[in-house]
Amino acid sequence: MFAIITYLYLKVVALTSRIVMPHSDSPGATEAYKVLIEERPAIFTFWNNKLPFMLYFLGSKKFWIMLTPKRKTEIFARMAPWFGLNVSLGTLDGGGRHAIVSLLEQLKNQHRVALAADGSRGPKNECKAAPLILSQETGYPVIPISWSSRFTLTLKTIEGSYTLPLPFSRIYIQLAAPLYVTKHHKFEDLNEVKESLKKTLLQIESTRVTSSDTAAS
Repeated sequence: MFAIITYLYLKVVALTSRIVMPHSDSPGATEAYKVLIEERPAIFTFWNNKLPFMLYFLGSKKFWIMLTPKRKTEIFARMAPWFGLNVSLGTLDGGGRHAIVSLLEQLKNQHRVALAADGSRGPKNECKAAPLILSQETGYPVIPISWSSRFTLTLKTIEGSYTLPLPFSRIYIQLAAPLYVTKHHKFEDLNEVKESLKKTLLQIESTRVTSSDTAAS
C-alpha cells in the first residue's frame, strides 16, 4: 500500500509541476545535458536521498537502474517498473556483482544506466566505487545528476530519509561535467576520484537556480 501511495504522490507531483533543465555556461555541464538529451550510453549517479523523484525522471527516459531488493529500497524496487525503469537488483556493499554485470551488459548494448553514488546502506554522501568501475570497464562517462526545488518534504522511514518535491513546484534537473575513469586508474587511485565525485554532487545539489532561461525537459 505504501508503494502505491508513494507512486501516486510522485505522479501528482510530476503532473502539477514544471520540470526544467537550467541553461548552463559551463561546457562540461552542457556536454552532460547533450548526453542526456541525445540518449548516449552513460552512468548517471545521484545521492540516495534523492531517489524517489529520480525514479520518475529517469523512468520517463527508460533507464536501467540498480536497486537493492531488501529493506532500504525494497519499496522503490517494486515501484521502479511502474515508472518505466528496468531494474538490476543488488547492493554496492556486497552481493551486487550480478547487478554490476547486468549494468555492464546494458552499457555495452548502448543503454543508459543509473545508481545511487552512496548506495542504499550509506554512509550518506560517501561515494562508492561502483559508478567509477562501470566507467573504467566501458569507457563511458559518469554523469552526476541531482534535482532541486524550493519546496520539498522529507519522507522518513526506519531505514533512512528521502527528499521529495511538493506538488505545484518548479523542479530543476542539475547535471555536472562528465567524469571519465580510464584503464590506467589503479583501484587505490579511485579514492581521489570518489572525493571529486562527492564534491561535485554536493555542489550541484546546493546550486540555486536564479536564471529564468530554462528549457523544459
